[in-house]
Amino acid sequence: MGPNSDPEERSKFEREMEFLWDDMVWRPTVNQHPIVRAGFHCPSEVTICDQTLREGEETPGVALSLADRLEIARKLEEVRVPEIEVGYVGAIPEHAELSRNLKKEGIKCKLVSHTRTYTAADEWKAELEMAVDAGSDILCLLSHGSETLAASMPWLPLEAIPERVAEAIEYTRRLGAMPALTLVDGVRPPLEQFQKIYCAAAQAGVERVYVMDGQGVALPETAYFLVRFLRGIVGPNTQI
Repeated sequence: MGPNSDPEERSKFEREMEFLWDDMVWRPTVNQHPIVRAGFHCPSEVTICDQTLREGEETPGVALSLADRLEIARKLEEVRVPEIEVGYVGAIPEHAELSRNLKKEGIKCKLVSHTRTYTAADEWKAELEMAVDAGSDILCLLSHGSETLAASMPWLPLEAIPERVAEAIEYTRRLGAMPALTLVDGVRPPLEQFQKIYCAAAQAGVERVYVMDGQGVALPETAYFLVRFLRGIVGPNTQI
């Protein structure tokens, strides 16, 4: 999309993103929300979920063997990190093998798997099942809420996302794992769409929700605002 794109198409995306054409950059419109501009304060407690096993290899020149990964997990347990993100356990066989080996080695940290809820047909159910079968304790259910990503997934329009999210949470609970939810495009959706999805999650019994800024475009104040906004949606007992 460019400055000369169809005005109707542009208007849909400009609800989510402010385009600075001269500088060739974009930023989420939520950054300009009045409450965001008012500033933030740090929380009193945090829970650390280490992502080295999944994201470590994104460092140029780094390749981790199974032995490396097990050693990293042991060190994380040693320093009392409570949770380890293993990867896409239900979708990538190597991640499933690692998860099983971590359980076999007696690692006590809770194992977290990213699991997609936006796949076609019932593929998402099979992914959840495989993740739990391989030992995942927490399923980080990935969804989306913006026009930007919905345009690439015609089988799951925006209006159908809250229902799919609720289904995935209920299915995760039936499988015996802890359901958590994150929008991979969490700072792009308009607040009303953001609210619809997380309301559906809360009603379905989600135990944890995340604020994700995968593109790295949110201000610290934006993240703080969205956390507070989520607290009002999910109530006092859901982890954020």
